[in-house]
Amino acid sequence: MSKERIVIKHRVEAVLAEAADEVELRLAAFFDDPEDPETMHKLRVSIRTLRSLVRFVAPWQNAKQNRRADQALRDVVRETSRLRELDVLEDQVRRMEPAPAPDLVETCASAAEAERARVADLLRGDASQKLLMRARCATRCLRWRRNYAMEGLAREQVQQRFDEILDAQNARYEALDRADGGNTHDVRKRAKEVRYAAARFRKLLDDSAADAAERMKGVQDELGALCDARVNVDLLSTFPIEGLSIRARRNLAEALAANYAFIDDALLESGVEQGAADEGVEEEVEAVAGEEAVDAVGEEAVVWGAPAASVPAAKPPAASAPAADGALAGGVSADGPAHPLASPNRD
Repeated sequence: MSKERIVIKHRVEAVLAEAADEVELRLAAFFDDPEDPETMHKLRVSIRTLRSLVRFVAPWQNAKQNRRADQALRDVVRETSRLRELDVLEDQVRRMEPAPAPDLVETCASAAEAERARVADLLRGDASQKLLMRARCATRCLRWRRNYAMEGLAREQVQQRFDEILDAQNARYEALDRADGGNTHDVRKRAKEVRYAAARFRKLLDDSAADAAERMKGVQDELGALCDARVNVDLLSTFPIEGLSIRARRNLAEALAANYAFIDDALLESGVEQGAADEGVEEEVEAVAGEEAVDAVGEEAVVWGAPAASVPAAKPPAASAPAADGALAGGVSADGPAHPLASPNRD
């Protein structure tokens, strides 16, 4: 076993231990100030980062330990998803122009507050603490597979692992049908994994990793915008409208229609012949907001989450190609459809 291979192995262990420490710090910050949506956002990012690193070292770590850590982190972060979605929805509703109906803002805030209390209790509970402890033990006391425990790890093996996940992600993105919501969400998550691995293992990777991470940021922004619009459609379609004012229901109708329109435009821009909008959308908007509110839509234009952002209209360039003039990294076009959300990408 060479000294360099031992050093590389210890560096990998240190990266995972540092990420595990960050989860603890972010969890404590959330408990200290659960009312600040950013504390939950940062906690979720820290958990997703650690999970990405766990997945990265899967070929080298004891299979059972790796699998249990991955599942534990998955189970914890899933319980926080609804809260993040409600926080984002409330923020976007508050920034509607003209100002939204007060009862709509209050309803959004109440829903987020109730979910926040549920999540805080759950994260303090024995089940969640046990899952987090399992993940901590697996990442602070990493058990290597026998050959790596004895021989250590070469820098070339770390680079090869990164190249493998990058190539797989590029292939998934090239083959992606954006009309498939589940697959789009999965490819977006894989883009994050590439970014997190490139950032945390940057000292063990060559310079191309930084370029790959920047391209994946473009992919994440593009697909995140589309995923966020779909999440908003789900939230708005099940929004409790009983007792809401006509103005509030009109706001809901505007928001739902804007998200449907964005999805449709984004799919058409990416080459999908049939977008999200169909003859049933108008009926769904009316069912959610009420016929009277829908009739009022357009009398006073509501900007949903202004200012608008943009998303990519086409696939990103090849791995080694620079971004073209007028485009952002990853092929993000400034001429893409205007996003109805002010702050795309929930995480």
